[in-house]
Amino acid sequence: MRPAALLLCLASALCVHTYGATDPAWPGPDHWGDLPDAEYQVFMEREIVTTIPVSQNPRGVVFAFHGCLQYVTEFGFKSASCPNCHGTPEMMTLVWKFVKSGYAVVAMSARRGGDQWRCYETRWPPEEWQELPGIIRVIRHFLRERRWWHLPRYTFGSSSGGVIALELPLRFPFQAAMSMLLGFRSEILDSEDALEPRNLHNGATWPYPPVMIMRILDDEKDVVERCNKTIEVMAERGVNVSEWVIRPYPLSETFFAERLRGCDLVCSAEVYARLRDADIIDARGFSKWHKCENCWDRTYEKAKTALWDIFPTWEDDHYDRYFKEMMWASLGAHDTTAQHADAIIDFYEAAARKSEVPAHEDHPSFSERYSSDSASAAHAKQLSEQPGAAILAEPRRRHHRHRLQIR
Repeated sequence: MRPAALLLCLASALCVHTYGATDPAWPGPDHWGDLPDAEYQVFMEREIVTTIPVSQNPRGVVFAFHGCLQYVTEFGFKSASCPNCHGTPEMMTLVWKFVKSGYAVVAMSARRGGDQWRCYETRWPPEEWQELPGIIRVIRHFLRERRWWHLPRYTFGSSSGGVIALELPLRFPFQAAMSMLLGFRSEILDSEDALEPRNLHNGATWPYPPVMIMRILDDEKDVVERCNKTIEVMAERGVNVSEWVIRPYPLSETFFAERLRGCDLVCSAEVYARLRDADIIDARGFSKWHKCENCWDRTYEKAKTALWDIFPTWEDDHYDRYFKEMMWASLGAHDTTAQHADAIIDFYEAAARKSEVPAHEDHPSFSERYSSDSASAAHAKQLSEQPGAAILAEPRRRHHRHRLQIR
């Protein structure tokens, strides 16, 4: 969807679009070099991966949040400035699209010491926990340090990160919010005033920004119901909310060259042919690799056998994760997809043009004191009990037998 059409969509409280395959310009195989190296740091107990356009003058900032079984280091390629990064095809295609369109991307992990699944804490109210207030502290730091206060701000999140992307505008002003795969928790939707953005310290308020919920067509029943309820409740409250339904999309002989850095057109055609021969891609080009998180995955073993000699460092260089992500996303499973990246950017741009959200630091809504004294005390206690490491080692990698947890 292009901007003119999207503006018509935003004019109403609710609009629904169903997307299949799109035909945008992709980064591979010839344009991955256009993407600057990501920068990795640990700040305020969080891993942060930042990618800034070559001009160093972004037109806006996308604050990005991953899902429970993902890592923030998947938002950057390995480099001297991001030694632990191992950017995955779908995540990096999103980053490439955002950065090429002029946006800085600041990807942020859940707090250090979080549970083993690296999920964000999304329980409400956030003042009783350290997750959302901690994220806001980091955002304030980046806006001040980079002198980005005047720029439009957007949230992007997938699965549990999508819930954070929706919650953030309730405590800090943004121009638009985008959640892929998941909606608000029920305690927020059932509360009479939780969906009213405000600074609890000084009472300053602002409108909730336009929001996009991008959900899977055939996701688990409770996930679909959660997305639908989010859309319904927000629309009833007058929020400009768009639902985007993700359908399975077919693969092609060029697909893997478009998404997977280092795989040229010859490589891509060979990968496609082998996965067809292994009955992992059907005669129409659709993936048959169903997502399996807590079981023995026979399809995974077939794919590994079929592609081992093309990618001999299959597990060491994360190709197992890369192919799972690409194949599951194209199937329309509960996983991040870059297939509709252009639509997300169009949504951000249209929302920013109509934004009523404050953008400057001196507005009362940006008062730094937004967390309760009890939450601040608990946060300080937890930090004092944690070892002080300057850099986080890459977490132990988990493969295809892990259970999907949704919060």
